[in-house]
Amino acid sequence: MDRQLPDTTASETQARLAAWLLTEGRLIRPASALVRAFSHQIVAAGIPVWRLTLNLPQLNPQITSVTYTWFSDDDRVEERRIPRRLMTSLAYIHSPISMVHRSGETIRRRLVGPDADLDFPVLEELRDQGGTDYLLLSGQLASGRRAVFGLTSQAPEGFDDGQLAALKELVPALTCIIEAIGWEHTTESLLQAYVGHEATRRILNGQITRGTGRTIDAVILFCDLRGFTRLSETLTRAALMDLLEDYFSVLVGRVHRAGGEVLKFMGDGLLAIFRYGGEEDQSAAAARALIAALETVAEFESLNPKRGEAARPEIRCGIALHLGQVLFGNIGGEGRLDFTVIGPAVNRAARIEMQCIETNEPILTSAGFARAAPIQLRSLGFFSLRGLDAEEELFAPAMQAMDLAPAD
Repeated sequence: MDRQLPDTTASETQARLAAWLLTEGRLIRPASALVRAFSHQIVAAGIPVWRLTLNLPQLNPQITSVTYTWFSDDDRVEERRIPRRLMTSLAYIHSPISMVHRSGETIRRRLVGPDADLDFPVLEELRDQGGTDYLLLSGQLASGRRAVFGLTSQAPEGFDDGQLAALKELVPALTCIIEAIGWEHTTESLLQAYVGHEATRRILNGQITRGTGRTIDAVILFCDLRGFTRLSETLTRAALMDLLEDYFSVLVGRVHRAGGEVLKFMGDGLLAIFRYGGEEDQSAAAARALIAALETVAEFESLNPKRGEAARPEIRCGIALHLGQVLFGNIGGEGRLDFTVIGPAVNRAARIEMQCIETNEPILTSAGFARAAPIQLRSLGFFSLRGLDAEEELFAPAMQAMDLAPAD
């Protein structure tokens, strides 16, 4: 950690820290590294910070903010993503950060001594951990939302008046840096929410030229919701959205948990891939994809009785698994592009999924996938696939998810 600097006036301390933020600090990424480095600068300026927190708002359909907390005990930064549903919880509503979000006011609470004011549960927790003084500052961003900057001290006297003044004067410079980081976070989080991690990485690395791509080896998972046309015509809009939310929540969750990448939603359909090559072979990728498919079907089966009791329609799906080479790239027209996979292997997976209705099987695989799978699948015979000349031998699993999942 940086060495202790000599005592200075509040204005000198503020000027020193602001200059660092606007020169060296603004270049530090990721945000967790900036929080750590800034914490070092504050401590080096003689301000007795034990714990420093930055709450950065997000424009994201799933999370409302990201909180970075620096702990002086072991010089670590903990990152926590705050889901939107937490904003209606009692824990958030009755918290100092909620008050700052609403009013923008500075909050300062002594945690020990005759002036202690523990009007929020979190303050009692900090007091019990050795905290003596607590400060929350906010900076309003161009979006109208507020970034919140928090400091807790363990010094017996906490923060003195000069240190409090320096920290308050520092807010405008800190807000400028947070604003820049916030836009970077917004761009990245929105891209990840809508196009996935790998496509986001490529886009932010400048691989945005239309018509570019590369060939990769992957297991392809194609899933479709059974009876969606009928359901969309008979259900209310609210009931239909409820159905799709449960359906995609399970499906996307199981694909991600097994290490897959969701590439595209097509109405009630989903396209995902499980890459292989390099350190991972076909068999390992096939196992992950099969686990995702089996767990998805099993979870729907466990949900359906509860949905039936609530007079909500059951969720049934068809899942196809195939593997091969696909072109992963940037395709589209002027003004609208998409990162996705294309090629004969993708088309074949879609055709195989159509046979789930004919065979009354929730999961079907190609012969190529069956050869790569780490367990034996049962053959259902040969089938004609739409648009393909040769018949395809199709397979189905003969086990449950627990039979294939690796041991902990």
